[in-house]
Amino acid sequence: MNFLAHIALTDEHLDIVTTSIEGWCANRKVDLGAPSARAACALALELLSTRPSMTSEELLEMLSNRLSGAGSKAWNS
Repeated sequence: MNFLAHIALTDEHLDIVTTSIEGWCANRKVDLGAPSARAACALALELLSTRPSMTSEELLEMLSNRLSGAGSKAWNS
């Protein structure tokens, strides 16, 4: 499934997602290539598609809140 086909992304949106994912990974000491980082990226794109005016700080906060549960700890391995 190509989730990018359903989202109109600008260069600014890509910068927001990239900055947010890099911050999320750094905060959790997760490699950018890890499955948890890919899951966070998918969620970031989904969240941004629902609110395109979101800043990278807002997106990072939403990611942190959504992925802070016990399930996300298993992704760090």
